[in-house]
Amino acid sequence: MSGGEIQHQDEGARAYEVQETLQVRELEENLAQKEAEQRSLKRRLEEASMALDSAKKEVNLGCQLSDQMRKKARVEKEDRLRMGNCLRVEDREMCFRRAEHNQAMVEKEQLKEALLNLKMREAEQEEQALGGLKATRLDGVGQGTRKGGRSIVANPGNDSRAEGNPGKLEAEMSPRYIKLAWLANQALMDIPRSLLATEDMDNVFRTPREISQFLELCRGLYNDMKKLSAPP
Repeated sequence: MSGGEIQHQDEGARAYEVQETLQVRELEENLAQKEAEQRSLKRRLEEASMALDSAKKEVNLGCQLSDQMRKKARVEKEDRLRMGNCLRVEDREMCFRRAEHNQAMVEKEQLKEALLNLKMREAEQEEQALGGLKATRLDGVGQGTRKGGRSIVANPGNDSRAEGNPGKLEAEMSPRYIKLAWLANQALMDIPRSLLATEDMDNVFRTPREISQFLELCRGLYNDMKKLSAPP
């Protein structure tokens, strides 16, 4: 092999080595660029993932806050409705109690007036009965005295019996006139009319217990008076 051929082969080898070196460098540069791009993509992916996680957390927090606000608003609304219902119930109860109190006061005043009228009528009838009883006693005493005087003239020995006749007459007439006084009181229609009027107003659901007991007492008194005034 000549020297020219050897030199030509060396130049070809060097050129090949240079070309290969250039290709290797190019490949290394491409690889480095790809690795850099891959690192950049990885970093961007991590950043996007972190942003997505943060967004998810914010969304979840917003949902939780929204749920809490809705629950709070619902509870407040229920509380307002409950309070409004309680106030309406209390107002109704207060109005009902006020009406009951007013009705009870009216019935009480009516009963007082009826009782006062009844007592006044009874006092008047009792006074009239006592006046009649006194007049009858005086009349009986006068008649007894006149009869006693005549008997004394006819028979002087009968003085003690004639003097005792007025007392006997009074003893006989007193029970009768007492019963007559009761009958006169019973002749009044104020008691039954008053009882009927109060019975129309009597309501077991609204009338206080004391007033109902008073009505029962009046009924019992009326029945007792009726029994006492009945003829024997």
